[in-house]
Amino acid sequence: DERAVLSDVAVGLNLAHQRAVHADVSTAFKAPYQRTMQANVTLDSIRPINEPPFLMSPANSTLLVDAFSIEAAAPILVLNTNDAGNGSLRWAIATAAASTTSFNAITFAPALSGESIRLSSELVVNDPSGVAIDASMLSRGLTIDGGTGNNRIFNVSGSSTRLLLRRLNLTSGNITSGTSGGAIAIAASAVSLDACSLSGNSSSADGGAIFNSTGILRCYGCTFSGNQASFGGAIYSDTDFAYQSTTLVRCTFSNNSATIGGGLRN
Repeated sequence: DERAVLSDVAVGLNLAHQRAVHADVSTAFKAPYQRTMQANVTLDSIRPINEPPFLMSPANSTLLVDAFSIEAAAPILVLNTNDAGNGSLRWAIATAAASTTSFNAITFAPALSGESIRLSSELVVNDPSGVAIDASMLSRGLTIDGGTGNNRIFNVSGSSTRLLLRRLNLTSGNITSGTSGGAIAIAASAVSLDACSLSGNSSSADGGAIFNSTGILRCYGCTFSGNQASFGGAIYSDTDFAYQSTTLVRCTFSNNSATIGGGLRN
């Protein structure tokens, strides 16, 4: 329902932004998209209740609604747990980046429920068109494992890149040699996590789970456990940069460790 989404968009925005966002969302609600949304998702599954995960591009301060609210293309489907090749998550991310669509969603085949994707190298996301990686339709979720060795899970960069992660378990991301962000490193990008679990990730420097240097990070209903780093066992949020920000809503931190800031270093 366009009116319901527009009403929620207005909540939490100041008056200066409301008019532009209303116009953008109205444009997105064309008939083909309405049919797609009604067939595949409900409003409750689009965003956490009362906390719409807005994404703002650090480069131009353009406010964007939660990625699923503006989805226009058919999702890209991950078919297997392979590290690379056709049907893999790595292939899906590359396919989304090469697409001319304004936004892409990556979803997973039902058979992957409860499965794990083990990486041999980090997944690089540099996609100004915006991408969501969504496992919310899998009843037993999906795990992305950093594997053995020196493997971060997601490296997110680019001043216009927007990434939404939903219902994913990120584990065993490990980065050494003074590099930061065991599971996710964010540079000049906007990243939202919704109902994700980050556990057992590590960095020899900053941010065992997440290192946010010059980006915008929003986490909704996420769990951080057993992550470790020198600074910011779970999250290191670098406040030295004007565009950087970190927002945490209903998140749980347990058994994270660091020399300074076991849960969060800000």
